[in-house]
Amino acid sequence: MTTKLQASALPRGVGGFWWQFRARDTAADAMREPLASPGRSCRSPVSRRRLGLAIACLRSQPNPPEGGPEGSPGRCPTDKNLVAVPPLSLMMRVLPCNPEGRPMRSLLCVAGFLLAVLSPAACLAQQAAATEIAPNGRLRVGFQTASPILAKRASDGSVSGVVVDLGRFVADKLGVTFEPVIYANQEVYTQSFGRGEWDIVIGVRSSLANPTPDFMVADAMYIAAPGREFANATGIDAAGVRVGVSRGGGSDQFLSQALKSAQVVRVPGGVANAVEALRTGAVDVWAANPVTLQEIEDALPGSKVVPGAWTTGRYAASLPKGKSAAAQDKLAEIVNAAKRSGVVQRSIEWAGFKGVRVAPE
Repeated sequence: MTTKLQASALPRGVGGFWWQFRARDTAADAMREPLASPGRSCRSPVSRRRLGLAIACLRSQPNPPEGGPEGSPGRCPTDKNLVAVPPLSLMMRVLPCNPEGRPMRSLLCVAGFLLAVLSPAACLAQQAAATEIAPNGRLRVGFQTASPILAKRASDGSVSGVVVDLGRFVADKLGVTFEPVIYANQEVYTQSFGRGEWDIVIGVRSSLANPTPDFMVADAMYIAAPGREFANATGIDAAGVRVGVSRGGGSDQFLSQALKSAQVVRVPGGVANAVEALRTGAVDVWAANPVTLQEIEDALPGSKVVPGAWTTGRYAASLPKGKSAAAQDKLAEIVNAAKRSGVVQRSIEWAGFKGVRVAPE
């Protein structure tokens, strides 16, 4: 029997590289070969080849050949969207053998799993979700740089930070290029919603329409202006106290509802604006995440972080409104993968953030 096989590498999986074969003969012909000899390794060329031929049968042209010796699979029906499950006899013959030369039937579930993963229908569904998220072959990731916990822009115009690392990870998983869409502050970032300027956006969870699971959390606190003293965060909500917040940001949304006596003063976002508001006495305290507060404290001598958190900030990604559930599930899956793989943790550690941690599952 002469068989010509063409192989192309698939992602690394269980037991090493698995291969996709295109057989130019019949699966029935392949079944004429004897079973693997006793003790043959599960990774032997024949074992891999037989699994490849089984997959080729399932992924063959709409009218694969019929027939073959007794116990052969016969026709393997397929269409453009559905891959049929092979007969038991074929599955038995492509499975590895135990030392007695008998197929290891307990591994049927493994073979079934591999066939399901490699099926065209599953691949098409995954590709459709990826295309819906990034339809133009690139992933436009929107974020703002006024909050250093998300990203920072260097003097040469380059950007870095947790959001950048996460955005690159998502783009890589989708098989597209990463394209940052940068907003200078929270206000212009908020105005971008609904304008079609980005494919996904990453920021404070409370500002997102369809947020993924959180990828990062941080305790939100206050920093007091020079000369102002507060024992703890609970003492801030008092008459006459002016609380500075980034206009339209998470602190604005939360504290505008939570504070009953203190006055919320909305200021364009950014460390420089916060420092100026505190230095001039326009506000008594500034509310933000611990990374922003650390930069304010470094830039404004005499300022002091007030003990106690007023909430826990949560950060997530989101698609624009109107995207399918499949696309949302795909993005959530990738964000969770970024947490499990250590991408988020390494980014936090590289930045040297304190009081910031990877979100729990």
